[in-house]
Amino acid sequence: MVFGRGCVACGLLAGVLSGAWAGVLGAQVVPGIKRPVNPHTSTWGCPRSDVPVTGNVSASTGDFLELTRTKCAAGCPAYTVRVTGDGSVSWSGKADVTVLGHAAAAIDAVGARAMLQQLADRGFWMLCSGYARADSGSGGMVTSLSIGEQTKTVEATDAIGPAWLRELDLEIDALADTHQWRHGGPREETFGEDRAMVDTVWPKKGVTRLMKVAARGRLGELKEMMADTSLDLNAVDSSGWTAVMYAAQAGTLDALTMLIAGRADVLRRSNAGETAMSAAVSSTAEPNPQEKVRALWTAGLNINAADNRGVTPLMLASERVESPALVAAMMKLGADPTKRDVDGNSATDYLKAQDALTRAMPDNYQAILRSLAASPVK
Repeated sequence: MVFGRGCVACGLLAGVLSGAWAGVLGAQVVPGIKRPVNPHTSTWGCPRSDVPVTGNVSASTGDFLELTRTKCAAGCPAYTVRVTGDGSVSWSGKADVTVLGHAAAAIDAVGARAMLQQLADRGFWMLCSGYARADSGSGGMVTSLSIGEQTKTVEATDAIGPAWLRELDLEIDALADTHQWRHGGPREETFGEDRAMVDTVWPKKGVTRLMKVAARGRLGELKEMMADTSLDLNAVDSSGWTAVMYAAQAGTLDALTMLIAGRADVLRRSNAGETAMSAAVSSTAEPNPQEKVRALWTAGLNINAADNRGVTPLMLASERVESPALVAAMMKLGADPTKRDVDGNSATDYLKAQDALTRAMPDNYQAILRSLAASPVK
């Protein structure tokens, strides 16, 4: 029996909210250069201003760049990805990612070498070896570049270090398409817990400005965008998610209703077969997801629409022991607790699998059990 749709996403979201992704950490230290012992020291291994650092080299097929994101207390994704000048990409997942261990892919070789060259031309060779606070508990990134006979590694934490390097590291994630390993392949990716919010921050193919605006609840900007009649309200990202789905999970109720009123298609399914209803009930940040559920139901979305694995929105809602009102509201709208997924599990099974939460909130557990025991509203 496999339950729980978003433990990886929880870690990713925690990393996003803590800002830990914005640093660069953990690398080799140049021989003879020690890390700072003063907790207020923020840099080390900086090139001497009177010693020229050469950068007159061009990236070739055998050169590479490597990005390592390190584990943190908040559950930041930990992994290493290497992009080689011949277009080969290698992945090593360490913690809080969907794909642990090794994986490989290939990208356009010209684009790969262009990224290596961009890193060199922006002044990577002139950076210090480390940017960090010695007392930091946050994760960060390690960026390494090897072109010709030149190799350099830079580490940092807590957004200490050049902003352009942090932005470029996100571009490396996008180029290597690390999303497929952080969250899993786009054909199977489910909403999990708060993955839509994560995907507006971390690189993911196909994410549009509309999706980001809808997820962040920027109503003025959303209204302005929707006034453009040429705008595709139903564009999808690589997982088949639409702006309605992003709003349903990560946005506000007002953003969702604005899209519905603008005739966005609420009936769309993701590649994994999920609807916006599953997105709405999977949000751990939304205090009253039942209001979004009711808005989608009113717009004609089937409350019992199961995904490709037979998982219904009610099953996902039953995992949220902290929200008995959500299950009660869904039952009144006709959610069917007798449905089972491809493994034969019902909503009650999903609830009982949350053992630690049910022990911590016994009253909520009993309330959800009572709701699930009621006859579905026809």
